[in-house]
Amino acid sequence: MRTTFVTAAASLLNLGALASAAVPVAKTCPVSDACYLINVPDVTAKSGSGDIYFQIKASTSYSYAALGQGTGMAGSNIFVIYPSSDGKNVTLSTRQGLGYRQPLYNSAAEAELLEGSGVADGMMTANVKCSNCNKWAGGSMDFSQSSTNWIYALGNGSPINSDAKDATITKHSPTGSAAFQWDLSPAVGGNSVNPFVTAQTTTTSSAGASSALFVAKYERIRLAHGAAAGIAFVGLFPIGAILIRLASFKGLVWVHAAIQALGYVLYIAAFGLGLWMWTSAPLQGHIHPIIGCVIFGVLLLQPLTGLLHHRFFVKRAKNAAAGENVTSRTLSSHIHIFSGRVAVILGIINGGLGLWLAQVMGSLLYAYSALAAIMGFFYIVAIVIGEWRRSKQLRQQRPEDQAGVHQAGSNSTAGRSQPSMEQLQVRPKRSNGEGSIDAESPTADKEYS
Repeated sequence: MRTTFVTAAASLLNLGALASAAVPVAKTCPVSDACYLINVPDVTAKSGSGDIYFQIKASTSYSYAALGQGTGMAGSNIFVIYPSSDGKNVTLSTRQGLGYRQPLYNSAAEAELLEGSGVADGMMTANVKCSNCNKWAGGSMDFSQSSTNWIYALGNGSPINSDAKDATITKHSPTGSAAFQWDLSPAVGGNSVNPFVTAQTTTTSSAGASSALFVAKYERIRLAHGAAAGIAFVGLFPIGAILIRLASFKGLVWVHAAIQALGYVLYIAAFGLGLWMWTSAPLQGHIHPIIGCVIFGVLLLQPLTGLLHHRFFVKRAKNAAAGENVTSRTLSSHIHIFSGRVAVILGIINGGLGLWLAQVMGSLLYAYSALAAIMGFFYIVAIVIGEWRRSKQLRQQRPEDQAGVHQAGSNSTAGRSQPSMEQLQVRPKRSNGEGSIDAESPTADKEYS
């Protein structure tokens, strides 16, 4: 009798311990017939890496259901489920997101189906344990942080019914997918066991309000980032460079400076917005933000080298007008011109990479590609024409320089050289407001050409 009492008391204590050790689970349901649940064990939350447990549950009216880590399909770590060939179980397909294309099967993902998975009552359920979800080929996720970025998708049509992990999946509907921010703090706890078959769980549902606000903010910032950078590199920078090489009117250099300064300000803004997106949703393995940082570093040189280049040009123009020999470009001129060309070409290319990263397709992508191709063509043509003019002017200058030296030698009997009649001749000049020489003058050299 006493033994029975002790056993009953111990059972009650065990039940109390189980109740007090209920496993916390976070839950979000983007639609009424599809929900996602997650649990982050204590040891994983403390280290930032390790096992996590999540559940994908959706109606069999969908051809598949998917949950992914990341802010968009490109570079995301995706888990797709669909009914097996017998219609009683589910197939778990781990995939790597590629953008607006079917994600490829990824055998490197360490994920396995757990007890409780299957198809019943018109619902397909996958209880999943993932052991390396903290890092994948396209990115990473720190489980010690509460705010994490995810995506989901629900496929159209009849169930796939396949045991193949690389089965073909169709594109989801526009309203059957979204990115969201998942707060994992309510999901932290437990001892690395399957929480979805545990008798005691504490489920915290998320209405997704904060996620929706974050996604909306992210989309607005991404749009502003792309617009500002696109206007700078496909509009202002090339136009300013083309004008200074091919045009000739009073105040040209100040028009060039104003256009380039406006482009500079726009790109600084675009860079700041891009930096915020990069830190808010890290994109490991993507070259777009890296090229953006390189361009920003190159452009830092432009204002100073541009000022030095212009000062040299004004001095050179005055020397040429006085009949004196002129020198070639200085180091600051070479740096300014070369770094500007590199920045513009890289910026145009990086804009296309940014559209690919943002999964932009259709008319907007075609419009950018066409405009970038046209502007890039005229920009390169302007460079070629400018260099051809400069080479021609330098060739015309050399014979006159040599004639001037010969004449000076013949007049040296008085102890100093006298200027020749050619050197004293005043040629008609057309000013662009900065002392530049008319293109017809043998000593002329177009600024920035």
